[in-house]
Amino acid sequence: MAERKIYAIFFLFSLVSLLQAEKFTTDVCSLPDDPGPCRAAMKRYFYDPSSLSCKVFYYGGCKGNENNFELEEKCLKRCNGTIAPTVDNEPDCSLAPDKGGCRGAMTQYYYDSASKTCKKFIYGGCEGNSNNFKTLDQCMKKCNKQLPAPVPSDNSTCHQPKFPGPCRAMVTRWYYNRETKSCQMFIYGGCQANANNFAEKKDCENACTRNSTTTTPTDVCSLPKRVGKCRGMYPKFYYDSKDKKCKNFYYGGCDGNGNNFETIEECRKTCREEAQGTEAPKDKCMLPMETGTCRGNFPAYYYNHAKKNCYKFSYGGCGGNANNFNTYNECLHACHKSTQDLNDVCKQPKVSGPCMAIIEKYYYNMETGDCEVFTYGGCKGNKNNFATRKDCADKCLKSVEGCRISPDKVIAVGEEYTMDTEGCTRCTCGSNGLTACIAMKCAAPSCSNYRQIPGKCCEFVCEDGHSMTFKLSIAGIILFGIIIIILSFSFCKKNRSRRNFKHQIFFNDDDDDDTVFNAKKPMKKGIL
Repeated sequence: MAERKIYAIFFLFSLVSLLQAEKFTTDVCSLPDDPGPCRAAMKRYFYDPSSLSCKVFYYGGCKGNENNFELEEKCLKRCNGTIAPTVDNEPDCSLAPDKGGCRGAMTQYYYDSASKTCKKFIYGGCEGNSNNFKTLDQCMKKCNKQLPAPVPSDNSTCHQPKFPGPCRAMVTRWYYNRETKSCQMFIYGGCQANANNFAEKKDCENACTRNSTTTTPTDVCSLPKRVGKCRGMYPKFYYDSKDKKCKNFYYGGCDGNGNNFETIEECRKTCREEAQGTEAPKDKCMLPMETGTCRGNFPAYYYNHAKKNCYKFSYGGCGGNANNFNTYNECLHACHKSTQDLNDVCKQPKVSGPCMAIIEKYYYNMETGDCEVFTYGGCKGNKNNFATRKDCADKCLKSVEGCRISPDKVIAVGEEYTMDTEGCTRCTCGSNGLTACIAMKCAAPSCSNYRQIPGKCCEFVCEDGHSMTFKLSIAGIILFGIIIIILSFSFCKKNRSRRNFKHQIFFNDDDDDDTVFNAKKPMKKGIL
């Protein structure tokens, strides 16, 4: 009997212990993270019931609570699965990413409702919100099909303001501008975007302009210039319906209207066709460069028809003509007359590309006629992009019609030039882009004290004032040439079986009837 009582007491004690242990486990895993009052910074883990995961926090070193584990594995082993998820714990995928109040650096994922994709962000380790996932797969499973398609309303995506966010990245995005009733580009910082943030212009237009009341170009272009109530100084353009011209003005930043354009080209495309017709590309590119009547300083490009290239100039901001482009590339595509020019690698503009790498490359600059270094971002760009200057020169410098004798000078095929200041080395441009040069070696005159006459090959002046040259008449030169040819023919015939022989002669035709010639020493080059 006594034995049975002992077993019963032991059973009851064990049951109570198990219940207490279960209660302790549940209580521990439900406790909030508590760093305690001390000021140490010890990396620990706590169980977060809202995300059903263990997260980092920094423990001060004393007190705190039991939801405090040295290793993530211990935290998961103790708490994972002890708390059943509820409907209230479902993540809100529309929330912006929240780093939280701690200083950790954990790579997590959040759902970006604008681009409808999951993206990485740096989580501090505590606090934050429920749009926070450990893996990309968890994020996509929870959020990808959760959010409904946006329905335009006064508080919807399309009516939220442009918001670059607090980060400092340089990402090109699009937002819907309620004032202009159009989708416009802006620079996004890379984090904490609102819903009015689209990766592509067409995404913005599909979401915001498809069901909205659009303003026709006629309505926009007839509106007056409107600076607005704010005091900003944003350079913009508007269409003056009275003068039928696009002009610059400073927009205050709010309370404007649709007659408000980022660039003069955008203004012209929207309004000029309605007001006075679109100029044909041929006429536009034949027009001279005009700075306009205003005194602004806006960088622009115009097409020089004579030189078949686009050049930079400073546009005043109003007036001028249609031969006015925002970029070199835009000018080149609008005005080059043949697609062959556009496809020619060496005539393509320098393009760094949208990526942010720093890679040293070379491109052919049509304005300077030389291969120059530039910084390539690492993606996209065009084919005018070479790893070395030699690669660029081999492709582009040799393709120029004529011969390049310096970085900024090209001579035509058949043209002669003097290579040295004495005039003793004369070169001719060949059809293959290479120059053939003939040089004459001069013998020193008989007098010991002499100087050479600048620009005159083999003409010297002795100190006593006499000019020492060897001059032959034209007839003498011809006779001498015939003798040399006969001797060369005999010599070549004799030595034909042994080797080929190339005989060198030199004829120098000066302006006068006499020709300077050195009979003592032969010249270096020249092939017969």
